[in-house]
This record gives sequence, C-alpha cells and structure tokens, in this order.
Amino acid sequence: YFYFLWGRHADLMLRFEEALEFYQKALVCDEKAEIISEKVPILLLRLERTDEASLWLHNYLAVHPDKTGMRMLYAKVLLRQNKNTEAMDQYQLLSDQHPDDPAILLLLAEMYLATDQPHKAGPLLERVLSRDPTSYPGHMLMARLCQVQDRVDEAVGHYQKALERNWSSEL
Repeated sequence: YFYFLWGRHADLMLRFEEALEFYQKALVCDEKAEIISEKVPILLLRLERTDEASLWLHNYLAVHPDKTGMRMLYAKVLLRQNKNTEAMDQYQLLSDQHPDDPAILLLLAEMYLATDQPHKAGPLLERVLSRDPTSYPGHMLMARLCQVQDRVDEAVGHYQKALERNWSSEL
C-alpha cells in the first residue's frame, strides 16, 4: 500500500515519472492489482512513451481480454502510432464483445470509410440506425457511405434526417 499511495500522491501532484516508478514498485509487490495495472499505460502516455504504453496494453490484454476500457485505449494508441489495421482489429474485437454499442460501431464504420472499405461500414451503420433511427452520427456516416457509392438520393435522405436532428448551415 505504501508504494501505491506514494504513486497516487505523485500522480495527483502531476509528477508522472515519480508516480510511474512507485506504481511499478507496487506491482512488484502485487502483480494482480488491476487498478495499478490500468494506471501504468496512462502514465506512459502522459510521459509520451507511446511505444511502451502500446506494449504494456498488448501484454495486459493478453491476460485480461475482456477489459473494454483498456482495449479502447489500446486501439487509440495504435491509431496514434499509425497502425490503423491493428486498431481496426481491436475495435472489431470490441464490437464482437459489445455488438449493440453504437459508439464502437460508429468508430469502426468511420474507420472503414476512411480506409476505403465501404462494404464493411454499411452493415455496421445499418445496425446503428436500426437501433436508433434518429442517430445523428449514424445518418451522417450513412450519407457519406451513400455518396461514396454514388447513391445520391439515399445520401440526400440521410443528410435530411441528420438536419432534422441537428440543424447546421454547413450541413
């Protein structure tokens, strides 16, 4: 507890290097302390040690594959490292674990659109819109998908539904 408390104090005082040192010492004493294990990659990211954070998260998720928050963080780290394919794999795992989570489905669909894979984005967006027919981001992404696929009338329809939800002059 001493190392954890010292690490927590340093963390609160924004002394991230010191916090990391003491959290790591606390993990030597209790390697199963999940609360500490989940703080280490965040501190590594604050210290701009992205590669170390990525490796830490990869190893952590090998042991704890059901930790949604850590998997989301890992996917974001992979994106920061420009490892888009690996990040999409992580989001796909999240989608498999949480098939009804619109945030994950929308993120994954947006990534598929950005990487020129509209055939994979379509079913995800249909799932989002079937669960929430008024989803603003769902209609926006579906409109972009329809535009890419030269389905202009459908794109206009989705843009109109998005406008009904959230009017903007730009849209």
